[in-house]
Amino acid sequence: MKAVLFDFDGTLANTLPLCFHAFHQVFKEFDGKSLSDEEIKSMFGPSETGIIRRNLLHKHKEKAIELYLPSNPMNKWKAYKNLWRRCKDFF
Repeated sequence: MKAVLFDFDGTLANTLPLCFHAFHQVFKEFDGKSLSDEEIKSMFGPSETGIIRRNLLHKHKEKAIELYLPSNPMNKWKAYKNLWRRCKDFF
C-alpha cells in the first residue's frame, strides 16, 4: 500500500469547536465583537481566510489572518502527532 486517504476533519476529529475558538479570538481582538457560534457559522462558505477577509471590519485583515492561523489548533502539528502514531499501527 502506497497511500491511505481519509477525511480527517469532521470524520476522525470534531475540529469545529477549535475553529470557533480561533474565530472568536480574531473577531474579539480586531473588531471588539463577541460573536456567537451561530453568527460565525452563518459566515461559512469561503475558506477560513476568506471568512476573515469578507466579514472583519478592521482594516488589518492580514494581521487578523496571522492571528487566526496560529491560534487555530488545527494548524498546529503537535495537536495531531499522537493520532499519526496511532494510524501507523494499522499498517
